[in-house]
Amino acid sequence: GERLRNETDEIDTRHIHGDFNCGNILLGSDDQTERRISIIDLGSRKQDHIIKDVAKLERDIVFRVFDWGSSNFYDPNRRSAWRPFLQTLARESIFIPVPTGGGEESEMSAAKALIYELRSKISAIDSRSNPQSYLFALLHYSLLAMLHPRISFAKKAFAIEYASTIIGELKC
Repeated sequence: GERLRNETDEIDTRHIHGDFNCGNILLGSDDQTERRISIIDLGSRKQDHIIKDVAKLERDIVFRVFDWGSSNFYDPNRRSAWRPFLQTLARESIFIPVPTGGGEESEMSAAKALIYELRSKISAIDSRSNPQSYLFALLHYSLLAMLHPRISFAKKAFAIEYASTIIGELKC
């Protein structure tokens, strides 16, 4: 009991959204120069670690947003184009922005850059955050992706490969 109490005392918890996904982020602008971001649906707010919100949003970027609105979202042969996301799972660079590009589609480079930017904010907020905790949260939400009704079967198949890669990183 005492050991668990000491461990939980070291975890930085704060009020988080609780359901931070792409559907709860509204983007708008008044003109070409001013952009607005609004976060909605705050009914799931709770005291918890920020890792959970960021991992859930990352899961949405990979499995719901990337290729959304095109036939690629449903194409099972597209898995090779989604594999660059696996490079973002290396435990030693979870919170370190890695250069993107290198022959990737511009959308993939942009998605990976956004993921690295989001993760870098975690360590800026809580320097005690560790890659293993983040990977566990990402694994949790990635497994839930297989049950999500708005994720295509092709993406669900990729979720198995994605989760397997996370498990491999956690074994290191």
